Amino acid sequence: MIRVEVSVLDDSAIRELPRQLNLASRDTLEQILEQAARTAGRNLTPGGSGPNSRSGALRRSLDWRIYKDGDGYRGQFYSTSPYAAVHEHGAVIQAKRAEYLKFRIQGQWVQKRSVRIPARPFMAPAFEQSLEYVEDLLWRNLERRAK
Repeated sequence: MIRVEVSVLDDSAIRELPRQLNLASRDTLEQILEQAARTAGRNLTPGGSGPNSRSGALRRSLDWRIYKDGDGYRGQFYSTSPYAAVHEHGAVIQAKRAEYLKFRIQGQWVQKRSVRIPARPFMAPAFEQSLEYVEDLLWRNLERRAK
């Protein structure tokens, strides 16, 4: 027969565990949001899954933040660009002040009553991809904080 006895002389590490778990969760959330922003930026380059970037304004508009929510943390990954949602979800743009929208395509003037812009998601796929690493990141952050 094998007998194992364990006694805890100093339980401060156990009492500290909930706080360390909370901080490791915050670290993980930060890493996920950083990764999502980087990946979304890459999605805006030629060959990426999103729209091609001409000026870089859409890429520069990507940001994230973490804020305290009760005993835990919440994070947001967002774009400050007014046209990011159009690229992410698609849209129909209709003429309002005139009968037609007028614009140039390859040097030729075109006029249309409406234009459908297809969805070219670049943020949601980036965020979903970053979520693949949550478990590994959380364990790594817990190990780091437990030292």
